[in-house]
This record gives sequence, C-alpha cells and structure tokens, in this order.
Amino acid sequence: DRLSALVEVRGHAVVDSWQQRARSGGIAGVVEDLLTLHYDPIYLRSMQRNFTQFAEAQPLALPDGDPATLKQCALTLLHEGA
Repeated sequence: DRLSALVEVRGHAVVDSWQQRARSGGIAGVVEDLLTLHYDPIYLRSMQRNFTQFAEAQPLALPDGDPATLKQCALTLLHEGA
C-alpha cells in the first residue's frame, strides 16, 4: 500500500506492477527497481543541483566497511583536502 504514494510520479502502470510483484513474493526485484529507477535518479539530480562540483568528484573505493578502513579513508580525505 505504501507504494501508492508513488503513483503521481511513476504512474499507475508502474506502481501497479510493483505492487503485484511485491504481493507475489518478488520484493527483492521491486526494491531493486525502486532503488535504480526511482531513488537513485532523484538523488543524482539533487546532488547535481546542490553540489556545483559534483561532476568533478572522484569516487573513493573502499575494500570493506570495517571501522579501521573507514577511519583510514577519512584520514586520507582530510589530509588530501588540507
């Protein structure tokens, strides 16, 4: 039912399809669609609009999410930004 809120921006056909798939057990596919077709594009437009140098941003690939790795990457970013 929560998907109904997206009818205005995605249309009845898309939302009806998502709802049917979710009710049939295809939740993982619906979540993937929501992320790639709905949320990611919205966030990308927001980033481009709000951060003028977003296009020049360099990605930071992390080998894992270990706290020590995150700390080291943060320190690297701080050092590079100085």
